[in-house]
Amino acid sequence: MGDIKSARELAMEKIEKLGEPSDEERLKWKYVPEGEKLAARYIKIGCNLVDELSQYEEKVKQCIIEGAGEILIRNIDLPKSDLAKRNNKKAMEGLKVIKSNKVDVENVYSKIRRLFNHYMEQGEQQRKQAYASLKIEFEAKIQQAV
Repeated sequence: MGDIKSARELAMEKIEKLGEPSDEERLKWKYVPEGEKLAARYIKIGCNLVDELSQYEEKVKQCIIEGAGEILIRNIDLPKSDLAKRNNKKAMEGLKVIKSNKVDVENVYSKIRRLFNHYMEQGEQQRKQAYASLKIEFEAKIQQAV
């Protein structure tokens, strides 16, 4: 019969199988969160992304762009309010600054804008219809109660 191993021993065996992390992985672990913080600062206070990114060497800059891009993309949401519209615009401008292929980014943005416009037009119409039907239903119930 074999020995029963502790959870720690099993975990250590799995870690040994993984091997040492590469330099690229170490850079990502360190600088992707820095990129996320940079994107948050950009959204909140409007720091200059170009100036901030110019402080880093190319390998590090790619990790920071990766982290910032994730946060900026997460900040794009349906334009339910003026605040959401401003956040969308800010996030989309930031992505355009950090991404190298501006044409592809603009193509995606045109599709997003079309989707947002459809949401605003059709959504407003549906909200008005729902409000009108609710109002009629409520008035009918009040008439019955009186």
